[in-house]
Amino acid sequence: MRANVGKPSEFWTATAFFVVMAMLGAWFAYAAVSDYAAARASRNWPVVEGVALSRAAGASPCRYAYFQNGKSYEGARQRFATAPRRSSLVDCSPGARLDVRVAPNDPALSVLSPGGSAVTFVFWISAAAIVLFAGLAGVIRMMLLADGLVAPHGGYTGAESPAE
Repeated sequence: MRANVGKPSEFWTATAFFVVMAMLGAWFAYAAVSDYAAARASRNWPVVEGVALSRAAGASPCRYAYFQNGKSYEGARQRFATAPRRSSLVDCSPGARLDVRVAPNDPALSVLSPGGSAVTFVFWISAAAIVLFAGLAGVIRMMLLADGLVAPHGGYTGAESPAE
């Protein structure tokens, strides 16, 4: 590491920040893709009858119970994160009968309003890409700074002679 990076603790703090930022962007992209894939698949999941258990006042999730293959399950997912915001909300007053979509491979995974929105997915994946690429750009900038290939505060300082 060259002397032009300033304080080593500041350099490593900034580098760690950008690495964490890139990792969060990658995780966020993975979560968006996984959610959208499950949301799209949920349209074809079998429907079982469930019953609403409770819904506290406010925006708390609707808890419901259902049986699949002779086993009891509880769920709270009303819709997927990539579902359209206008997707129909179900009456979750305690005791209400509900149509629950259940994943055939994992009966613990269920949803009341199936499906996902491509527009919402593009929004989430774009936000993840921005965070990921900003983190990667920061890491690259810090590595260039450490190698002495970039001036500490950017740009051409005038001290170097330009290539002829």
